[in-house]
Amino acid sequence: MALRWQARLSIAAILFMCTEDTLSLNDGMEKLERHPGQGRPRQQMIDHSIGIKTKPEPTFDFNQPTNVTALIGKTAYLTCRVRHLGNKTVSWVRLRDIHILTTGAYTYTIPTATILGGPELYVGAGSTINLTCAIQFSSEPPAYIFWYYDGNVLSYDSPRGGVSVITEKGTDVTTSWLLIQTAQPSDSGEYSCKPSNANTASIRVHVVNGERPEAMQTGTAGPILSSSCLLVSLIILYISSV
Repeated sequence: MALRWQARLSIAAILFMCTEDTLSLNDGMEKLERHPGQGRPRQQMIDHSIGIKTKPEPTFDFNQPTNVTALIGKTAYLTCRVRHLGNKTVSWVRLRDIHILTTGAYTYTIPTATILGGPELYVGAGSTINLTCAIQFSSEPPAYIFWYYDGNVLSYDSPRGGVSVITEKGTDVTTSWLLIQTAQPSDSGEYSCKPSNANTASIRVHVVNGERPEAMQTGTAGPILSSSCLLVSLIILYISSV
């Protein structure tokens, strides 16, 4: 009797569990009509989702490195691996200012202005101050570029004279040159370049008499190599070509 009672209890428990499972799947159940010759109606679970494959949701692979170190001026590689991406897109966001960098295959950049040779520049008295402002990462050239001296817009027809600006607009880089002839100590101060579509770039210029600091501008358009440096470069080039 004990064995039979335990068996009946087990069967009752199984039936109760099946009943609960059946109640939780009411949306996927369908009652069939009573079959002839049977005293009870026959029920059958019909899963309406049969034949419909559900796509898994995208998940991130958290095994990728979260701390990346790179050298200044070199390329830093950030890896993001997503499983089951499907028709979704991945966006990179800079948390510092919530700036969207990329979305899918599209890259978004902010135009930037940079004055070459900054942030400090020393110029000998009597020479020409030659400041170069480069505007990069712009979808189109800026509509205008203003130059400022100590917060005031530089005027080309000021009594000081000798002030000129040359601007060259390009598809990738727009360059603006500020030229101030016959620099004097009174021309020392902060010079700023402000394009219409980018940030303001600034540089502090010091016009000195007699002294020649290492950062002093020579007034030439480009860097000058000494004869010894040029000779070493030629020797290295010759050795590498042998």
